[in-house]
Amino acid sequence: MYLISQHLLIHDLAMLVPVMKRVIPLSLSVLVLAGCARTFGVERGIKPEQRLDVEIKKGRCAIIRTPQCDIAVEPIDARAWAALLDNSIFVRERRNPSNIRIPKLAFFHIIVSNAGRSPLTVESVTLGYGPDRVQPLSAREVIERCKSPAYGAFHFKRILTPLRLIGDMNCIRKINYERDVVGYRLRVVNPGDRIIMIKAFEWIPVQYRELKIAVAISTFNNIQKTIDFNFKRVEYRTRGKYYRNPAKAEEED
Repeated sequence: MYLISQHLLIHDLAMLVPVMKRVIPLSLSVLVLAGCARTFGVERGIKPEQRLDVEIKKGRCAIIRTPQCDIAVEPIDARAWAALLDNSIFVRERRNPSNIRIPKLAFFHIIVSNAGRSPLTVESVTLGYGPDRVQPLSAREVIERCKSPAYGAFHFKRILTPLRLIGDMNCIRKINYERDVVGYRLRVVNPGDRIIMIKAFEWIPVQYRELKIAVAISTFNNIQKTIDFNFKRVEYRTRGKYYRNPAKAEEED
């Protein structure tokens, strides 16, 4: 086993690429290379905000349950990409780890479960920040923006195609996408069905810290509803003199 020190410099990682290519899975390579792009000792991400109607799993997967449907939303960060790329259906081609980059877009993993007795339709999914409400990018738009060879490992057409989930899992790391999902071509979600959708948006401007994912649904018995999820950008030091733990930030302030 190769131990990569926390103090390893980026140029030292380049010397390990031949070793990584042989012994480190593609998903782990994504993690290592994504880590190189971060400011050393600083964690960044998008986290769900606590609300009375929201259940949060592992600090990253938000679930809202209603009589008509249950919806789970999870931002896709580097670790989530690693979990997704452990499934060959999402990998277009194996790449040299030194040439892999995380897409510079905002991706969200969404599960819609029909908990009612009537078929339902997902009318829209939007991302809000500041005064803006933006629509997701199409698969063609994502492929066009990510046509660099650095993104060659990602099979975006499959990643952005809806899937039917077999099982009661709600979060990315709990799902085996080669065993627990099947194709789904219907425009409606039938009672009892659970559908996975991955939506991609343009990168969120850095000045916005508070975000909202809104999922609008309608049922065949004329119930219309929009379910909102609040998220926030987080940034904190993981070590050093000014270590900040998000869970204690409010208390320290």
